[in-house]
Formats: sequence, structure tokens, C-alpha cells
Amino acid sequence: MRKLVTIAISAAWLSSASPLWAVSLGEQFGNGAAHVGLHGGTLGAGVNAGYDFSNDLAIRGLVNYFNLDFDGEKAGNEYDGELDLRSLGLLVDWHPFWGAFRVSGGAFLNNNRLSASTEGMALNIGNNEYPADLSFRMEFEKAAPYLGIGWTSGRGGGGLSFTADIGALFRSVPRVSASGRIRDCGFTVSREGDAEVDCSQVPGILEASLERDMERDLELEHDALRDDLDKLKIYPVISLGLSYRF
Repeated sequence: MRKLVTIAISAAWLSSASPLWAVSLGEQFGNGAAHVGLHGGTLGAGVNAGYDFSNDLAIRGLVNYFNLDFDGEKAGNEYDGELDLRSLGLLVDWHPFWGAFRVSGGAFLNNNRLSASTEGMALNIGNNEYPADLSFRMEFEKAAPYLGIGWTSGRGGGGLSFTADIGALFRSVPRVSASGRIRDCGFTVSREGDAEVDCSQVPGILEASLERDMERDLELEHDALRDDLDKLKIYPVISLGLSYRF
């Protein structure tokens, strides 16, 4: 988040610099410095706006959005889910050869998440199998640095411009929380992996033993899932778009 704030402060300083300095850059670079556009890719569809401060330095702000409701069946169990892609980015573009090619760096405010639920499934938790109803939610830390390369056509002139990006978003390990019922016991698992089980519907002589065993198995499962999700820390970003340069 500190990187995002630093870039934002730098952009604000540049945009509020003296009028004579701005005019000098405009005369040096020509028309087409300001641009707005549409894009789509692995972060969703969105809008962007930016400004070329010189032949080799530009800045862009991006907003991405995508929503998908889905359902299906796996191992005889029906499930429903929702994928939300929502992010806000601020990038600095460096054009080392004063042309279309650029190297981009910055950060995104990452609100991407995935949720799903299923009923009556045979759930393997820890070392045991339980009949269960389950809902889970997967989220990420908000701040995510970005590094990539790209292409912007038509720099230095007005009109339509083609853009392309390929890079990587460096996210945290996804945080998963869950809730539901196992047999006659309700349960929750926090994003940190702490499990709570309520077996108050089970005869008292078995209640404490069931809660202890299920909490242990749920926490073991959460730890194993977190290890499996470690590979999702690096998210590939591919995007194509059109912009209009003023």
C-alpha cells in the first residue's frame, strides 16, 4: 500500500508542477499526451486514463470489473459459485526507446474474490470423511504490486491507439474462510485457519469429543489448502485495449 501511495503522491506533484514546465513538455512531445480507453483481459474489463509526461515517461490509472455466477456438479455433488474481479490500479510506464514499447510498474488495489457452496457432499477433512454442507470464500490482501511490459501505438499524435499488456500481479496467498454443517454440528473456519465447532445437537457424552476432533481436522485441512494455494500468489496479467489520444 505504501508503494501505491508513493506513486499517487508523485503523480499529484507532477500534475501540479509549474505551467511553464508543462508547456515545455507539451511542445517537446507534441499532441496525444492525454488518453482515455477501454481494455479487457485476465483482470476483467475496464476503463483507463493516463498522461504522457515526456517521450519516455507516462502514468496510467485503471479500473477493472468482471462478475460470473456459475454452477455445476462434481463427484455427484451440485455446487453454486460466484467469481468477482474488481481492482483499481496505478501504473508508471517507461518507454526506454521513446516508442511504443514500454516497461510498466505500480500497484493494484485487489478486491478479487471467489465464493461457492454445496450441500450433501462427502467431505474429506483432515484424516476423516464427513457428510457436510459447505460454503467458502477466497479473498486476497488488498495491495498487490505489478510488473510487466506492453505496447502503445500512436504515441506523439492524436486519435485511436492500440494497447497491449503482459505482466504479473504479485498477490498474497489467498485467504479462505468457510462455514457449514458436518453431521449435526455447525462449524466456521476463519481466514487465519481457526476452527470453531458447535455440536450442541449431539448427546452431551459425545459433544466434546466430536467438537475437538472436527476442529482438529478442519484446521489440518485449512493448512493443507493454504499450501496448495501458494502457487496463486503470482497472477498472470494479459490485456488488450483501445484508447483515444488527445
